[in-house]
Amino acid sequence: MPKEISEKPHSRMERNWSTSKHKMSRYTKILAIVSVLIMLTVIGFAVAIIGFNYDGVSQNTREKLVEKDARTVLDFGLTGETSAKNAQSIVLLSNAAWKSEISASIQHTLSTTRTVANQVNFAGKTYDKKTVMSDLANHYMQTLQTDRDYSIQKVSFDKYHNAKVNYIVTPIDLPAAQKKVQNDVDKILKHDVGSLKKLKSSQIKLVEYGMISDNWDRVLQGKVPTADKKSGQFNLLYSSQWRSPSYQATKANLNQILNTGLSE
Repeated sequence: MPKEISEKPHSRMERNWSTSKHKMSRYTKILAIVSVLIMLTVIGFAVAIIGFNYDGVSQNTREKLVEKDARTVLDFGLTGETSAKNAQSIVLLSNAAWKSEISASIQHTLSTTRTVANQVNFAGKTYDKKTVMSDLANHYMQTLQTDRDYSIQKVSFDKYHNAKVNYIVTPIDLPAAQKKVQNDVDKILKHDVGSLKKLKSSQIKLVEYGMISDNWDRVLQGKVPTADKKSGQFNLLYSSQWRSPSYQATKANLNQILNTGLSE
């Protein structure tokens, strides 16, 4: 007959220890699974941020932001002015800086297109080149700041959330405005043909510029000629901290917009 094997009964401490080990093993497995899940979540989140440029901002939010900021950029690019409170963070150029650059550009263009005398006396008035050019540039600049009719046609995004904005604008016709004032000045000068004959061509040009400046507001009366509509586009660069998106336009963008707001 097989020999019976008698086992020594386990003590209460052994039984408790066995149960505790079983529980600890189960908790260890749970902790391991949770740790793996957390690690996978962190890795997935990092991949989303780096690979897909995820920043916690919805596409709908970006579209609304671009729509608002694009109008700020267009207003400033076309006229150098905007009522948006956060304009400086979008266009990175102050109104004073815009005016200074435009004024300098206009004066340079006026001075280099034709030879202009430094000073001349005509019809009891002294015209100084520096003063005349500055005044005329200011009239041009005020005209440039005339509000334009424009509409945003399309907004598209790249994978980095940078935006491309397509728009249509009705440009002002600055040459036509100057020609209108020039024609009025020519009529006035016809009464002083004898005095004009005594002047050199460079002096006559200074007189013309001076009289155009003097009569600009009277002739135009705030009504600036316009040209056919033009289409244009510009880019808005995207940047964000977590859930805080922003768009910016470069100076090159502003120059492009300014050019589309003027006739050829």
